[in-house]
Amino acid sequence: MAEIESSTPYSSGERCAGLVIMVGTPGSGKSYLGRALSDALGALLLQTDAVRKEMFPEPRYTPEEARAVYDECHRRCARALAQGRRVVFDGTNLRERHRQTLYDIADRAKAPAVVVVTYAPEATIRTRLRQRAENRDPHDQSDADWTVYRTLRRQAEPVCRPHVVVNTTTRPGPVIRLLRRELAR
Repeated sequence: MAEIESSTPYSSGERCAGLVIMVGTPGSGKSYLGRALSDALGALLLQTDAVRKEMFPEPRYTPEEARAVYDECHRRCARALAQGRRVVFDGTNLRERHRQTLYDIADRAKAPAVVVVTYAPEATIRTRLRQRAENRDPHDQSDADWTVYRTLRRQAEPVCRPHVVVNTTTRPGPVIRLLRRELAR
């Protein structure tokens, strides 16, 4: 399932459109945190890994495939924001020019955008990726392994706007409270 609807109820006074942009390498905990944020914020969870498998049942991870996946995710994100919904967009989003597309989508919808950069110690990332290969979690759509992590970490560019940095080895409560405040503005 490429989109997951949260069941968390909100009164109309609490809930407004907003975009949470997850940024991080494979194994950084961004998808796990994205699922927790989606549920806590009553947001649509839009995951590039799930959309990729929906569009390409046997993905090859080519640049053309990645472009098609992100284009489709951007369309879905824009549609949800235009409907006044909250969206947690879960993709690596490591390059600023790709994040700029998301900033523009949020701006056109007049919705706040909050960037959440996830990290964990490299030993934790290595353990998570090894466990992913050994014990498939049905909620984890990623195929990325240690080799992919090492390649993608070199592509990470600094985030050029205010953002939240989250150590994913800690509980998500503080970031959930922060994002509730930020999205209510």
